[in-house]
Amino acid sequence: MNTILRRCASFEKIARGFNVISMTKRAFRDIVAEASLENLAQVGQKTGVNDIQNILDMIGLPSNYDSFKYLITRHYGGPDEAMWFRGYHHLRNNFDVFHLQHDLGRGWSVYLNNYFTSFLKFLKIDYTSRVYDYAVNIKVPRLSPPK
Repeated sequence: MNTILRRCASFEKIARGFNVISMTKRAFRDIVAEASLENLAQVGQKTGVNDIQNILDMIGLPSNYDSFKYLITRHYGGPDEAMWFRGYHHLRNNFDVFHLQHDLGRGWSVYLNNYFTSFLKFLKIDYTSRVYDYAVNIKVPRLSPPK
């Protein structure tokens, strides 16, 4: 019951404000597979900063790195909200490593990489990223020591 209420109160409330449509994963995967990687990269870059900022404004979070971590691990990558991917956050040496795992193909990885790194560029945060067929890794130097 808690999961249902949390999901309703968070993502679905926000989704209504964006006029989100529902479709099967298969249909979405087929659409993404037909788009060129270059177009998906451009769209991700173009939509990332504005979408992310709008979502942060809607849920009352500041435009900063902690909010970025929240979006990756909970909002977009959590099991109860947007479900764009399964989002994992690891501390490795002096880096935050974000692993975005999905089953929608390389095009989706390209889109996600550009979508999220556009926000890191906006925040003027250094990063490296690697795109795989079914995942994206984004590696960010630790901004502060781990607690």
